[in-house]
Amino acid sequence: MAERALASASGRIDLVPQVRHLLGDIASRADRLDPEQAETHYRAALAVAESRGTRPLIAHCHLGLGTLYGRVDQREPAALHLAQAAKLYRDLDMRYWLDEAETARTMYA
Repeated sequence: MAERALASASGRIDLVPQVRHLLGDIASRADRLDPEQAETHYRAALAVAESRGTRPLIAHCHLGLGTLYGRVDQREPAALHLAQAAKLYRDLDMRYWLDEAETARTMYA
């Protein structure tokens, strides 16, 4: 369904990064892990989010990438992305997500 959403949202640039992020989340699930697909979707979402300045989505993309890299035992990039996510969540006062990022940092440190 997310793939269909991406296809139908192609003309709506405001929806594309959120759908890409969702596809990254799906591809990074433990039961469906596809690291290349997940990274591709997270990076595509991140590029659009950065160009539009949507900081919450930027933080979510960094959290997704950090968690993904942690799962595939790439500790250094995991730490980098999780630190970036935590900083943005802190700056945005997004406490729930800050806790999620901090928990992931301890898991993959």
